[in-house]
Amino acid sequence: MRRKLLHALLWLLPCYFAGLFAGLWLIPLIGGNRHDSSVEAAMTAIFVTGPLTAIVGVLISLLVVRGARAQADR
Repeated sequence: MRRKLLHALLWLLPCYFAGLFAGLWLIPLIGGNRHDSSVEAAMTAIFVTGPLTAIVGVLISLLVVRGARAQADR
């Protein structure tokens, strides 16, 4: 249980920051807001793309740990 939690936390932060920077880069390119595009990019990156990629990263890490455990049991 501790190994799963540690592994998930180790994936959480890098995935969050990857989503954060991807959002900061992509939102001005695809966003339609021209008045406050920097604010739109910052808020979307912090509250949408960052957390979504963090959740995806944690789910992937849990699948990796589960797969490693299944291989070890064989």
